[in-house]
Parts: sequence; C-alpha cells; structure tokens
Amino acid sequence: MAAEQLYNEKDLLVRIADGDESAFAELFHFYTARLHLHVTGLVKSAPIAEEIIQETFLRVWMNRDQLPGIEFPRAWIFSIASNICFNHLRQQLRKEKHLRVLASRAEDYQNEIPVLTELKEIRTAIHDAVDHLSGQRRLIWLLYREQGLKQSEIASQLNISVSTVKNTIAQSLDFIRKHMRDKGFWIPICLLEAIMKISS
Repeated sequence: MAAEQLYNEKDLLVRIADGDESAFAELFHFYTARLHLHVTGLVKSAPIAEEIIQETFLRVWMNRDQLPGIEFPRAWIFSIASNICFNHLRQQLRKEKHLRVLASRAEDYQNEIPVLTELKEIRTAIHDAVDHLSGQRRLIWLLYREQGLKQSEIASQLNISVSTVKNTIAQSLDFIRKHMRDKGFWIPICLLEAIMKISS
C-alpha cells in the first residue's frame, strides 16, 4: 500500500460492489484519516467531522454498486464528504438567519439529506439492540462501551476472567449486528463499530 493510494484499488472497489466487507474495511480505514483532516477543516468541529465521515461511508456502502464504474475513487469519496459538509454549513447558516422558517420546513430539510435520517435510524436501532441484551451481557457491554472500561477492568470488577469479558463483548456485537439486519440495516462491521463509538 502506497502512502497516498491503495494497492489495486480498482479490484478493491469491485469486491466492495460484491458485498465484500473486508474490502470495505480496507477502504474505510485508508480514507478515514485523510477525510478527517479535510472535513474538520471545513466544519471546524471534530465531533461533527466524525459524524460526516460516518455519513460519507454509509453513502459509499449504500451506493456500492456504482463503485466499479468510478474512475477516480478518491475524488468521488471526497466529493461525497464535501457535499455533506456543505449541507451542514447551509443548515447552520439557515439556523442563524431563518430559525423560524427552518422550524416550519423541518420535513423539507430532512428530505434534502436522507443519509442523516438513515444514520439516526441506525443509531436508534443500535440502542434498541443494546436494550435487548440480557443480564450480564448487557452489563458488560455498557461498562465497555458507555463507561469505557478496559476488558481487564471489567473482569476485575465483576470477578470473571478477561476471556469471558472478551467473548461476551464479541457475542454482544454479533447479537447487535443480527438485530440490525432484522431491522433492515446491513452495515459492515467496521462502520457499525464507528457509529457505536459516538452513539453510546
């Protein structure tokens, strides 16, 4: 892999179009840091930049069937991110200048950026899945995700082995993923984990 270009990127895009999540994860991790600098420079907020990057890759995944025909993938991905940034900036401008008008046209605004609505629905589904985790599994998940405890700290606190904690977290993630699919959201594991990091 070169510093500024993915090795055999065209082949990678074909694999993603076929639903290969490992290929998508490679694309995701390669472009995330590069997008972060670009997006943060536009919106001047790291937390908002994180959400925009999530929206960008959600849109890439939802439109993966187009990938084999994309001649310049980097430009395409950056264009998606830039458009979402500009939508966000326009929203902020409207809030400042036309707050009451925006309130009356909230439904129209949602139609302008459907990916934002999709992301909110995904987060709602994640929280619903967590609510369906049972007993100790839910406790371990909340300690790990919401309180940010290390696996060793959870094991010590609950008087169980680290391997039990690790396996429980993996089982919970698998349960959440299956729950998401039952709700109609087929999200690559790398993107699902990124969304969960700021959804807790």
